[in-house]
Amino acid sequence: MSQENSKLKPHSKIIIILFIVGITLLIIGSFAESRATATTENNIEEYIESTEAKLEKFLLEVKGIKSVRVIITAEAFSNVDRYGQSNETQSATVIKGVVVACTNGDRSSVKAEVTDIVSKYLGIGTNKIKVTDIKQ
Repeated sequence: MSQENSKLKPHSKIIIILFIVGITLLIIGSFAESRATATTENNIEEYIESTEAKLEKFLLEVKGIKSVRVIITAEAFSNVDRYGQSNETQSATVIKGVVVACTNGDRSSVKAEVTDIVSKYLGIGTNKIKVTDIKQ
């Protein structure tokens, strides 16, 4: 009986080592995934802030606009392969909507011009854009 126990011990040690390695890889993988998600969220925030600033700067050049504020809402999507694994390197930012508050934003000509500029600049439909007059 002691010979049987000695035969099982090396085999049991391998199973235990593989189990520990597997758990370690799971922990490392979940840590890496949470870091990638945080990085993606930071990139989205930077993209939104940069785009809002660029649009504001450009819209100030439009006739009739002396003051402007742009707010963009967006969401990140990452590609998921056929095994359900997320591919963070191929993520995309999808713009859900844009609100523009500007001087003379209640004028139809200004609304139309701003809506057209934002739509073309961001490549989104006009139904995702709201233009309103800014409080003076």
